Amino acid sequence: MDNNILILGAGPAGMSAASRLLSNGVNFSVVEKENIIGGLAKTIQYGPFSLDVGPHILCTKPYVYDYNEKMYRFIEDLLGDKLIHYETLNRKYLETVRVGEDAFDYPIQIKNALQNVGFLSALHMVYDYLGAKSQSPHNSNGNTSFEQVITTQLGRSLADLFILKYSEKTWGLKCSDLSSDLAWRVGEFSIMDVLIGQISNFGKNLRSQSGHPVCYPEMGIGLICEQIKANIEKANIGEVKTDSYPVRILHDNGRIHEVVVCEKGTIQSYHPNYVLSSIPIGQLIQLLDPKPPVEIIDSVLNLKHRSHLCLYLIVNKCRVLREHCIYYPDPEIPFARLMEQKNYNQNTCPDDMTALAVEFFCWYEDDLWNKDDSGLFRIAIPKLEELGIVKEGDVVDYFVHRERYAYPVYDLGYADRLRTVMAYLGGLKNLKLIGRSGTFTYMDQYRAMEAGSNAADEIVSEFTKESGGGLA
Repeated sequence: MDNNILILGAGPAGMSAASRLLSNGVNFSVVEKENIIGGLAKTIQYGPFSLDVGPHILCTKPYVYDYNEKMYRFIEDLLGDKLIHYETLNRKYLETVRVGEDAFDYPIQIKNALQNVGFLSALHMVYDYLGAKSQSPHNSNGNTSFEQVITTQLGRSLADLFILKYSEKTWGLKCSDLSSDLAWRVGEFSIMDVLIGQISNFGKNLRSQSGHPVCYPEMGIGLICEQIKANIEKANIGEVKTDSYPVRILHDNGRIHEVVVCEKGTIQSYHPNYVLSSIPIGQLIQLLDPKPPVEIIDSVLNLKHRSHLCLYLIVNKCRVLREHCIYYPDPEIPFARLMEQKNYNQNTCPDDMTALAVEFFCWYEDDLWNKDDSGLFRIAIPKLEELGIVKEGDVVDYFVHRERYAYPVYDLGYADRLRTVMAYLGGLKNLKLIGRSGTFTYMDQYRAMEAGSNAADEIVSEFTKESGGGLA
């Protein structure tokens, strides 16, 4: 099959690229191995429940979470009145970090933090912070760890409170073995900035009753990709094929000339002008024919991914949590995060029932990954009962969703290995890498969508140049 563009993966990056190609009249095919689209930002339909794979929220302006005006405007235009604005509805987006018996608000609130740790402990944290800011996080060989950067930003006592513990739980490695590149997801943090900002805004915060500047699709985060797919199906350009995946990628003289795809059990060959790949970079490398050199394969095999297990509990209650989601840094608690789907939008669950998503992080095929649904439920429910969240008798059903390639792991050696792989793939002139797994970058949804959109725009520009001003 001859198509101008072949997109591997129908997550936010791949579908954003498809949307841009559609708007420019460029033919394309999207192939997705699963039977539903959306990647890590999919919404699973389970009877009358619409369930996201973990918590998702999108900013409508600069805020605590990641914001991208271009992608927000795109989503706003795409979904229209199907996009719920918390600020307009005077709704708050509530997250807490549970440390022992204490619940720390996120973003950090000075009054709440002081109540939890006590005034003397807070003074000690400020003292630690001031001492840490006078020190450099860099060591002599330049291989700075995540632990060094975070303790410099926060001070040891505040960093130890939950950020370092939660990070080790998420990534499965000691923070001293994680790269400082991971710190950008935490962001630049200053206790003084928090104090100054909250004191200067104290009066305004008392008067303000508005909600937080975030938005959410009315029936789940997966609606974004599903709406793009619906737009494609209405047009005469492009196609999205599920239950389809590449099995061989043939290349020669610095270009991919054929991609063999298994489509619902039938083999099809594509001869694309360009390939946009958001599939895991390790899978891409191993599909190449001829095979890359041994050092390239070794490098990509040593790029690690953290896997994600989501245990969904269907609960015979109208609502369970006050918060949208809760983080649990305590290593004695087996799960890392807890989310109530109904708190994002009540229409995602029946009126008289709710759904909890209990999230675990693990390594692919470790003991936790290999637990069946019942085994994972038996691990979670005693702790949920102990924490006073939900009783086993209130759970009427449950199931587990698994994502093998959820989080690229930034260990201390990842950057050199990734540069080696990227240098090789850069030799394939009609290949563009997009998305979290495709680029091995721990990026948020806005950034993934922008990467796909920008890659599509680059292709449109190249087509325009090749055709002397018009699209091919």
